[in-house]
Amino acid sequence: MIQKILRTASLQRRLLLGLIVPLLLIMPAIAMIQYWLIVTPAKLEIDRQLGDDAIAVSGFIHAKGNHVEFSINPQAKSLLLTDQSDREFFLVTDPEGRVLGGDPSLLDPRVQLAAGEWRYLDHQVDGHWLRMLIYGITCGPGICQVRIGETWVKRHRIKDEALFATAAFSLFFGVMTMVVMILAVQSGLRKISELSEDMARQSPERLSVLDDKKVPSELQPMIHSWNLLLERLHVAHQTQKNFIADVAHQIRTPLTSLQMEVELLLLEPSPPALREKFENINRSANRITHLAAQLLSLARVENNMNSAMRWLPVDLRDVAIRTLEEWSPRALSVGIDLGFELQSAPIVGQQFLLIEGLANVIHNAFLYAGPGCVVTVRSQHSGSECVLSVEDNGPGIPFEERARVCQRFYRGAISSGEGSGLGLAIVSDIVRLHRGQLRIEDAPSGRGVVFILSFPCAESPDASVHHV
Repeated sequence: MIQKILRTASLQRRLLLGLIVPLLLIMPAIAMIQYWLIVTPAKLEIDRQLGDDAIAVSGFIHAKGNHVEFSINPQAKSLLLTDQSDREFFLVTDPEGRVLGGDPSLLDPRVQLAAGEWRYLDHQVDGHWLRMLIYGITCGPGICQVRIGETWVKRHRIKDEALFATAAFSLFFGVMTMVVMILAVQSGLRKISELSEDMARQSPERLSVLDDKKVPSELQPMIHSWNLLLERLHVAHQTQKNFIADVAHQIRTPLTSLQMEVELLLLEPSPPALREKFENINRSANRITHLAAQLLSLARVENNMNSAMRWLPVDLRDVAIRTLEEWSPRALSVGIDLGFELQSAPIVGQQFLLIEGLANVIHNAFLYAGPGCVVTVRSQHSGSECVLSVEDNGPGIPFEERARVCQRFYRGAISSGEGSGLGLAIVSDIVRLHRGQLRIEDAPSGRGVVFILSFPCAESPDASVHHV
């Protein structure tokens, strides 16, 4: 059972089981040793007291030739037989075993001793167990015996008190030891938890090595291997981004030349069938050129994510104005009503990236809302949140697709053939880089969709609003 638990348990549980189970097995042995160390010296001390009494009694034995006498005064006898807990007995016998004084019930068992010899034994008298000491003493030509007996009350009390003290100490020691073990294990594993949090914060855009000096030495080889893996991933990720950026940059020049050549051909008189082919080539060249621009934008955003950027004050109203200056002529050329409602909304960030993100949202609205639609760009401040939003009255985006439209190269079911599937992915990266959120909601009018780019505000904005 324990092995099964250890195979599936967490590291903390494995450590605790590995510590607590042996402790539970060792504690009974420790308790028995402690009990023995308490009881044994106490019993020896009581036995020594019996020996002292026997020596005191032997002082009242007198031998005159072959005649042996025992005489003890009442005060000494009373002192000898007085005890707070136990009943005391004594007996003195001559060399022939005749009683000289004391309690005859201690005559049994018959024991032969040499002078100065001691013997302890347990003996039952009148239904009571006694601890008895037999002491041999020289008296005349033979050996007299002094016998001291005592009931077991003190001994039983010593055992009970020792048992209670041992149990209390063992319980206290066991509980405190387990508490210390749990705290020590948790403290030791806290570094692993912190390390796990550091690992969880890693992302392909932000790969950073872990500090192996802040972890236990047992984990340092693993951290070293992890850092080597991160370096390889970083190199591979950077190589991939550089490749995309280089390819996109290299194909822009021939694509621009191709586009110019096709536009020149469209200006020349040509048969209708040939002119239709030229127009198809021109549309394809435009689409490829746009895709190359999107790839370059994506590479630029990712490079900024991995680099230490210098954040500057930016007003979202200025971002919208700069973007609308470029897109207003395009809106007129395709018959789209492009309006704006702008309020000062200062944040901290990179203006060129925010312009790129807003331009992609507007371009997305132009593509999918279609000619004749109304597109409104807003910048506003709401509490601690500064917002750029683009609303259109087009067909909208189904709710089940909104979580996917920001994925790279994903194009919705109602998309036209002109999109690259990268625009909203670039917007999502730019917003995340600025610690913001991108939300897609239904337009308040009930038709169309609104893209909301929200960022933490830098300061209280100017409340003036411009309508066009």
